Amino acid sequence: MSKIEYYSNIVSEIETVCQNLQGEFPQPWVLEYSEEMYTYRHHPSELSNTLAAYIKLVRIVSLLNACICLMKNGFVQEVHSLGRAIDESCQDITFLIIPENLGANREKQLEMLSEFYKEITENPDDPLAVNSYHAVDRKYVRSAISNVMGRIGNPHFMRQVGKASHRLFSSFLHGAYVCIMESFNPGTGKFETNGLPSSSPRVQDCEEYFVMHIYQAILAAALVACTTSRNDLHNQILLMKDKVAQDTSCVAETASPPKNANKAT
Repeated sequence: MSKIEYYSNIVSEIETVCQNLQGEFPQPWVLEYSEEMYTYRHHPSELSNTLAAYIKLVRIVSLLNACICLMKNGFVQEVHSLGRAIDESCQDITFLIIPENLGANREKQLEMLSEFYKEITENPDDPLAVNSYHAVDRKYVRSAISNVMGRIGNPHFMRQVGKASHRLFSSFLHGAYVCIMESFNPGTGKFETNGLPSSSPRVQDCEEYFVMHIYQAILAAALVACTTSRNDLHNQILLMKDKVAQDTSCVAETASPPKNANKAT
């Protein structure tokens, strides 16, 4: 079985858990967004931190599936770009679920929830009337998480790891020169704009590292399951976590970041 086939199977399992968790959360209702547009929203009284965590898990699963499709076709840089979105969504879930007795800043949690649930525009008939968006500083999110995890490790080191990972994938997201140059094919003298060939070391490197995004997604799913009464799903996720760690050694060994990306500034 190839790495991509293995990843696809694991992502399918995460997706199944995500779908089974849906019944533990309020269902959205139809909202008349404008005279000609209907959409779906939850009742204002249901907009909790646990619901936000679940909705972010839905996005993570979608992003993982998108990455699988991209990897199959050699779109390495695009996978790394989405990797940052996956990592940040995983961080958001952890941040939102941290209880106050473990040092959570409720004010910052409410700030994140307010921005998350905010409508993009208050007037759908005016595409230029877009609301401003003020995200909670990513540094604060990583710091809060590392302080909690620091109870079993070094919080300073964990913050540094999170910071380095953020910078690394930002290089791909914002199209740093050194990242784009990885798509140049010296054999043809042209840039590969329709995916790198499967024999490319960059494709193999991407496949090798992608398990870290999957592992983080599994941990995020476990946290969401913890907020529900579905102990069966939580146990299923924990078994999945152990299986992936054993199959890939992604925990016992430090995964190598995409090569040459550390040159980006």
